[in-house]
Amino acid sequence: MTDISQLNENEREILRLLAQGHTAKSIASVTGRSVSSVNERLREARRKTGIGSSRTLSRTFVTQENRD
Repeated sequence: MTDISQLNENEREILRLLAQGHTAKSIASVTGRSVSSVNERLREARRKTGIGSSRTLSRTFVTQENRD
């Protein structure tokens, strides 16, 4: 099981939106961040969890979050 406890709230918010089908560009628009900032949060989340794909990580995150 992936350890999602290391993720901060910004990373969690972006992963939730990604799991809902948003792109980095639409997440940036919704959250008022730059696309670069969104991509950096996704990179950090992947680094912290060891999951190489943002989409896979977002699905894993939402599944685990719903379980808790």
